[in-house]
Amino acid sequence: SDLPITMMPVPEKSKPNFWLSVFTIDKGCKVTAQDVITSLEERNIEGRRFWNPMHNQPIFKDCEYISALDKGTVGDDLFERGCCMPSGSSMTRSDIDRVIEEVRKVFKK
Repeated sequence: SDLPITMMPVPEKSKPNFWLSVFTIDKGCKVTAQDVITSLEERNIEGRRFWNPMHNQPIFKDCEYISALDKGTVGDDLFERGCCMPSGSSMTRSDIDRVIEEVRKVFKK
């Protein structure tokens, strides 16, 4: 709660299975998604960028797309600010705490 991130929201009246743990970095933060992922990789922790939007895939580079935004797309924004964290069912509390601690370190630099 003390980091400039927002976890994937849980819609009201829903019950998620948490198969994917994703957060977005708050707009205006100097830390980037790639900063987080690179730092985790250096500690042998897998993290990934959020999905690259279809309109950015090479096969679709010349195709039209529609955006709800005046500049860019929601998908582009999520790709730039989103991080997928490890979330396997075999993770121990110690594993989870280690990931949290490493993410905290990136933002404390």
